[in-house]
Amino acid sequence: MASSSSSIAAALTTAKNLPDVSKIEPFNGEHFKCWQDKIHDILDVHNLAEYLTLSSPEEGCEDFDNKMKTWTVNNKICRYTIVSALSNNVYDIYYTFTNADEI
Repeated sequence: MASSSSSIAAALTTAKNLPDVSKIEPFNGEHFKCWQDKIHDILDVHNLAEYLTLSSPEEGCEDFDNKMKTWTVNNKICRYTIVSALSNNVYDIYYTFTNADEI
């Protein structure tokens, strides 16, 4: 049961740390610059903005495993933040992109 409790606690902690995009009007193809600035600002507040342009670490670099784990988690958060702030018609175009720096 402790494993289940720790899994739930980890999920709740992660959910609390996700950027809240509920106040950002979903991007529908209009006012891109305004939407882009809001997304950048919210990711910047969470110290994640660099992952909008940061590629995954190259295999063989120093401390690769830890860097890759960090990059993977933060890339997922950035991608989630971006696609969560898209209207359905725009989401349908970008949902297949797996890296934030591709969107």
